[in-house]
Amino acid sequence: MHLTWAIASGGTLEDRPRYQHQRTFNPFPFPDLHFADKFGGPITYALEDESGRPGEYSTIGEYPSDRIRNLAEQLDAHRKRQQAAHPGLTLTGMYNVLDKLRSGEVLTAKERSIHEQGLVSVLRQLHDELDEAVLYAYGWGDLLPLLRVAHGIEPPDSLQRLADADRDLPEHERRLHGGPATTREEAKRAFDETVLERLVALNAERAAEEARGHVRWLRPEFQNPDLAREREPEQARFADGERGDDTADAGQESAAAPVVKAQPWPKDTVDQVRAVADVLAASPVPLSLDEIAARCTARGPWKKRLPKLVEMLVALGRVQEKREKFGAR
Repeated sequence: MHLTWAIASGGTLEDRPRYQHQRTFNPFPFPDLHFADKFGGPITYALEDESGRPGEYSTIGEYPSDRIRNLAEQLDAHRKRQQAAHPGLTLTGMYNVLDKLRSGEVLTAKERSIHEQGLVSVLRQLHDELDEAVLYAYGWGDLLPLLRVAHGIEPPDSLQRLADADRDLPEHERRLHGGPATTREEAKRAFDETVLERLVALNAERAAEEARGHVRWLRPEFQNPDLAREREPEQARFADGERGDDTADAGQESAAAPVVKAQPWPKDTVDQVRAVADVLAASPVPLSLDEIAARCTARGPWKKRLPKLVEMLVALGRVQEKREKFGAR
């Protein structure tokens, strides 16, 4: 969202975009994470035992602000780790390969090497999940199908199928979903135009608020230390009360893993990583490698790749291991 705003408002130097903080960063309307955390927090549940009594409480999901922070930290750590392991690897090279992956272009031999060294499929997934988390923090989850087509995650005809599945969509939303002839480029243009319209409207709304004396501080402790000190007691109550402590043991095995229908094993590497992450995120209890494999179906020696994929997710901090079982963080 910020990249779309920055390219539209920052000007150019010759044919290259310029980042001018007075025009790009300062007026940019960030999402209201305080509001998002209040209404989009995690869900706590407990499975019943044989007697019908609730067992240990577990928590699914994260606060939007925590999810954005965690994904950004994982993204930064991933790039630094791969560059440290491969000194010749550059961010420019990695992101050029990422663009080609999203466009569906065939990689050259050099680009395939960069893809392998930089684990660019993992980089792509982290960016996709970060974009999704920010969209939902703004309350603009309706734009996610359009973004997934623009990023090459879904085929263009998925938009038409989505529109056909819900005939009661308002006309403005049906236009967002496009038609049978929608291409990746058209989806990206439609996404950028819609995001810009909403950001400009949000910018005007924030300007009107500030004219009335209401400022949504992005970092109160830095921008307005006096306000931060005033809020410390309130923040302490929020931390102790609303969020609470997650006392559930990640390795708790008192509840059996629920029986679920096995899903087809994807062919693409990035989809395989996402499939394993989704399986673990959907399970209320940690799973062994065999239990993860049982949730996917395919022919061939695909299970040999499973330990490496899980190891990759553990290294990224997305999955935690305990007693040879794995669970989503």
